[in-house]
Amino acid sequence: MHLAVACQQTHVTSGSAWGRSRLSDNGAPVAAQRPAIWLDGEGDVVHVLVTMPQRGADVALCVGAKQECLRDDAPLMNLIDVNGANDGTSYGAVTFRSEQAVNLANGLEMHVVSRQIPRQVIRSVRLQNKNPAANANGWLSLGSGGQTGSYEETFEFKGNTAKYRVSVQDDVQTGRYGMLVYLHGDGAWDYEGFWRDSKAIAFRHDLVAVHVQAPTTGNAGRSWWIAGDSNAEYLNALLQERVLRLYNIDRSKVIFSGQSGGPTFMTGTWMNRYMQQFLGGAVFMCGGMLYSNSGMEASSDWRHYFKIRIETTTGDFLNGGAQNARQRYERYGMDVRLTTHGAGSHCKFDENPATILDQRVAEILQAR
Repeated sequence: MHLAVACQQTHVTSGSAWGRSRLSDNGAPVAAQRPAIWLDGEGDVVHVLVTMPQRGADVALCVGAKQECLRDDAPLMNLIDVNGANDGTSYGAVTFRSEQAVNLANGLEMHVVSRQIPRQVIRSVRLQNKNPAANANGWLSLGSGGQTGSYEETFEFKGNTAKYRVSVQDDVQTGRYGMLVYLHGDGAWDYEGFWRDSKAIAFRHDLVAVHVQAPTTGNAGRSWWIAGDSNAEYLNALLQERVLRLYNIDRSKVIFSGQSGGPTFMTGTWMNRYMQQFLGGAVFMCGGMLYSNSGMEASSDWRHYFKIRIETTTGDFLNGGAQNARQRYERYGMDVRLTTHGAGSHCKFDENPATILDQRVAEILQAR
């Protein structure tokens, strides 16, 4: 078995210094300072080569958060034996393809673990892609080109029609911008009322700003959480067809936010089924917990890196739902934090909500 371990497209980082490695004639890696794990990413394939602690060691490879890999039922991958080096070191290898390879190249963890229980982590590394070009078929959407500046249009999907607003930087096709998606509360006052704040926050953090009206209505007007399953399908279609297909959006740098009914909707089917298309995080302001028929379909790796920030007040009638949301995502092993901003009533924070959102966006992006 021959592996091309050149580390040209994927940069490997850890607590120690990792040098570039190459292969000798017999297929074993040669490096001035041999690391424990090598990677090579090319196209839709990533090869992983691991130095074994000893010949015949009963170990395996686990991709995911460390705590997940320590579980008795952690999904383990066999390490296929490859040629050893002249110094007696033996190696194991795993090849990842397609979407798995894309995920590996975009900042996940890998652990060499013992098969024996209680399980032990023997070697660990976190992967971070340092070459934007390597994302050509990964998190970068590679849009065909569209209108820049700020504009508003309508979008129809399966009989539902609503408006949406986008504010796009002039150099979006040559730059590397993320996206801030804001979903309004019941009645949609903040679809227009928060638009100026959203644009300013988005442009300050190199994000394309997107506001979307709910396609369904309730007693209070347009509402996202009513018919949450079909609205999630609508939102997904809009983002795919009207944003991602037009602009070069870095899908690893996407923040979802909103107030009241918008975040309540997002904690349902949208979070469970569609959010894993993006890395980044969500800022749920004065929104509650919406239960849906669909369970969380995202992988444990995605759940480990997607960050959730919940903003509430003790006097908010949705405060209980916000607490439930925090508990649920904690059970899924996610990075979730809830902050209480005084004792005000619904969406009446002690601080300006635009200030809260700006701070949370900065926090999430800095932690990428």
